[in-house]
Amino acid sequence: MQHNKTENYRNEKELNYYGSDYNKFLRKECSKKMTVNNIDVVQYKNDFKSKTETIRIVESKHGNESFGTNQEKILQILARAFKYLNGIQKKYIFQVYIVRGDPPFEKTIITDLINDKTFNVDKKELINFSEFKENVTATSSINS
Repeated sequence: MQHNKTENYRNEKELNYYGSDYNKFLRKECSKKMTVNNIDVVQYKNDFKSKTETIRIVESKHGNESFGTNQEKILQILARAFKYLNGIQKKYIFQVYIVRGDPPFEKTIITDLINDKTFNVDKKELINFSEFKENVTATSSINS
């Protein structure tokens, strides 16, 4: 596979708009009958003690940033599919979250799309959540 320089493929504005060169390629060269979505984070944790593996999808948004066309719909579809998978087996734990906050993330809102719950967390709780040290808890829940 040959590596070509890609510095001119996306201009400065496109560097922020398209998550990758491939995203731009899909948008410009492929069918408009599909949605191309860039997911911000996919985390993986292998817990040898409990013999489970967790895959967590996280879409991050700034405090007042809105979703793109179909972006939230895709996350909701993934959450429904993952909820089903979580119910029929125990080896893999699938999670889908929206994390909404602004640096330095002193106050952040985490939405668990699988369990339809929203939580207010501080920076320490966000770090613990992000490092799989603990799940967000009902004590920080906005809704139940």
